[in-house]
Amino acid sequence: MNNLEVITTTSNKYETAFGFTEKKVFAAMDEYELEEKEKVKLWYDGFVFGKRRDIYNHWSVINLLDKREYRAYWANTSSNSLIGKLIREGSKDVKIIMEGLLKQKSFHTQLDEQIVFNQLDYNEYAIWSLLLASGYLRRRIIFWKTGKKHISLC
Repeated sequence: MNNLEVITTTSNKYETAFGFTEKKVFAAMDEYELEEKEKVKLWYDGFVFGKRRDIYNHWSVINLLDKREYRAYWANTSSNSLIGKLIREGSKDVKIIMEGLLKQKSFHTQLDEQIVFNQLDYNEYAIWSLLLASGYLRRRIIFWKTGKKHISLC
């Protein structure tokens, strides 16, 4: 029998397995004689897994080391059509929150890490869970309210 365990962005287990830690990135930069550590942090450090806040986008770091050029390497690795549809068809509140995010504001919401795609059309919280899981949003804090997991996102 298979005993699968769901690991999400808020799980501590395997928290360093979804990207490169800052220590590994800086060691690789030293090896490749790249010195702009603050710049690489601004460009590619953005993931939070479990309690680790220094997880770097591995695809981008590998490309930076190879090409020695700062670019948005992740930009064309997937389609944003589902997210665009959810925002276009979302409620007024979804649009207001999105405007706030574009202005570097954060917000609190209920979190459902077990989202199913058919929930996206009728569960407004599901859009935020999807954006968190896909790396578009970054977690600040997690807290429990009325028995449900809530999160502050930016």
